[in-house]
Amino acid sequence: MTVIDKKEAVLDTSALMSLLMEDSTTENIENKISNFDYFHILDLTYYESLNTVWKRIQRNNITIDDGETIMNKAYSFLNLMKIHSFNEIVKGAFSLSVKMGITVYDSSYVFLAITLSIPLITSDKRLINKIKENKLNIL
Repeated sequence: MTVIDKKEAVLDTSALMSLLMEDSTTENIENKISNFDYFHILDLTYYESLNTVWKRIQRNNITIDDGETIMNKAYSFLNLMKIHSFNEIVKGAFSLSVKMGITVYDSSYVFLAITLSIPLITSDKRLINKIKENKLNIL
């Protein structure tokens, strides 16, 4: 029996939303995810993605119906991934956020990628710059 290694990555909310609501980073994110077979997310991805859609509705960028369609697609996609509890990484994520000067939300995905020793896929340019500044090999 042959064991096939899965190429895995952590997917953050910015990357997920780029896939679901096309923007300037969508093509880049699509190219990146095509190199992986399996994805890890945090339970807070659900909250963050809902909040992103809510903001777009509040700003009249999308309709409520469009928002519901996006969320249905998001949930279908997210349910195919390994969901990690924020509780698994809360202490490390907090310490990392202070060290790197980034939000706990962002550091949570970074810390998960470090812990699992797999890449992080993000469309957040500020986060990418902070990761590079801190010489973290997770992109």
